[in-house]
Amino acid sequence: MGAEPKLDWAQEYCLGSLPETSRGYGMPIYYSPHLGGVLTYGSGNLAFIRNVKNPAICDTFTTNEHKGRITVVAVAPNGEWIASGDDKGIVLVWGSRPGQHVIKNKVEVNKRVWDLTWSPDSARIVAVGDGAESKAKVFDYATGNNFGVIDAHSQRILSCSFKPTRPFRIATSSEDLCVNFYEGPPFKWATAHTKDTAGHDRYPNCVRYNPSGNHYISVGSDSKIFIYDGKEGKMLKKVDHKENHKAAITSVSWISETKFFTSSMDKTCKLWTFDPKTNDAAVTATFTVSAKPGVGDMQVGTVTAGDEIISVSLSGALNYWDEKTPAAPKKVVQGHQKAVRGFAVDKKGDFVYTTDDDGVLCQWNMKGEASFFSGCPKSFENGKALVACGVTADGSKVVTVGLDDKFRYHDVSKALVFNANGTGLGGEPTALACAKADKDLAAVTLSQEKLVLIREGKVLSTTPVGFKPLCVAFSHNDKELAVGGADSKVRLYSVSTADGKVALTKTLEGHVNKVLAITYNHDSSLVASCDSNRNIILWKDGKQQNNTGWPFHNSNPSDLSFNSNGSMIATCAQDQDIIIWSDLKTFEHTYQRIVLSHPFGVGHVVFASDDRIISCGEDRCVRYWKKK
Repeated sequence: MGAEPKLDWAQEYCLGSLPETSRGYGMPIYYSPHLGGVLTYGSGNLAFIRNVKNPAICDTFTTNEHKGRITVVAVAPNGEWIASGDDKGIVLVWGSRPGQHVIKNKVEVNKRVWDLTWSPDSARIVAVGDGAESKAKVFDYATGNNFGVIDAHSQRILSCSFKPTRPFRIATSSEDLCVNFYEGPPFKWATAHTKDTAGHDRYPNCVRYNPSGNHYISVGSDSKIFIYDGKEGKMLKKVDHKENHKAAITSVSWISETKFFTSSMDKTCKLWTFDPKTNDAAVTATFTVSAKPGVGDMQVGTVTAGDEIISVSLSGALNYWDEKTPAAPKKVVQGHQKAVRGFAVDKKGDFVYTTDDDGVLCQWNMKGEASFFSGCPKSFENGKALVACGVTADGSKVVTVGLDDKFRYHDVSKALVFNANGTGLGGEPTALACAKADKDLAAVTLSQEKLVLIREGKVLSTTPVGFKPLCVAFSHNDKELAVGGADSKVRLYSVSTADGKVALTKTLEGHVNKVLAITYNHDSSLVASCDSNRNIILWKDGKQQNNTGWPFHNSNPSDLSFNSNGSMIATCAQDQDIIIWSDLKTFEHTYQRIVLSHPFGVGHVVFASDDRIISCGEDRCVRYWKKK
């Protein structure tokens, strides 16, 4: 077995998955001034700790102790511990030090945790949600011992807030239309504000204390805002302003003692000025995400993050706002909420493109910044998954194929606009490759055992191949296509780029299971392919060069990529690792392994340049790796 030298690759950026949102509901997102100033939220089975100033700096946490999707993440006021709740009712407390997230405690709260907050002394946590026997619990972070009872709600509790000063108090809001107030510790119910007492008449989605603890506020699906006394729990004022939100208010965050910020399903956010003397508030500014907002622009969360005001769109986008310019966000952090399916880099290595199960198409630059293509028909707008993407040879267009069985060319030379006009393929696509020299040519394989060549907007040819093709790649001059099949064979086809005709020239046999990915090196002297039996095979003149098949991934490889001069190849797999192989002459087992690069598995990897690798995985993150 060959040597595995000291790793000389390190993570440069981690572009985290966006917060996972639900239409019709607000979502909790929190800020901590510790760890460099971070946002914390859940997405899928991961907790994200993301730098506010540079969102490309991101830490993640996952564990088998969370059996469900992580719904809320919050850092203790002292910065030492982090609590995360999931949709199976579990709260975990774990260390905040990056890369050393040791679990301190596990507490079963209910059937689903919707929100949680820490006491100001970092000793207690209140977690709320849904459950028949228990909907909420307030407990010691280290022992899990109860500090009273959060009861008197008959339906799901949506939100909670801990008074940040003594005497400690807790406020909660629920789908039973109650905003409840608890005194303690030990905590016990003190009072409730209901529809019958002129409170909310639709769901109170969020409740939050202000920094001093003198007041707390509730906002609801009835578009109403109520102000309460922070110590006694008395309702002080129903805010009634001519510029109120026109739809459900999903979230509220205090900016200071006299300012708060709200997000709404009416696709706007509002800045309010609060007068503690009159307990009234007035709209100072209305913030709009887009001149032509769509469903994805509904606003479902907000947080004050140091000197930043941030809202969360239904699409998951994080919108940074400037009080002086409410017409548009000053910055928008974008990415994916669902599994990434397609992945491609342009020829110059300037941009990476990704697609996902939600129908989203995204462009990433080398600073780790993402931009949505406008007009993507996301799943909540009857969109279909985009299963693969590629970049044309001149970098001017991105080609996508989706589960609507269509292909599309998207012009990226100007604005990033999704082309809704697709062309039928005649079957379900399994893979896509763009030509390396011809700027308009691409090839698509179909599960109906067909190979389709396309030129912008038109099908050039459709060729039955007699096997199910799973991957496809062009040679450097487009004169040859390599196709990997479910029958464990690699086939080489000659290509007539003028009329799209293809002809089988050679069949390569050496794999013993499905061929999952395939690629050529820079001059097409080598073809690399991998299979579902963990083998990675390099072919030259139709012959296998590495006789062992390099079976050093611990699960099926999923992708492979040569660097610019063919001296290295990177592979990735569901074992969560990336391997960089550096002996492509004698084909000995000389490699470096980036261990646990993506939790749950790595889906794609590409050499963007000789000293930079970009990958994406089942964690929905895009990660940049830099050679030291």
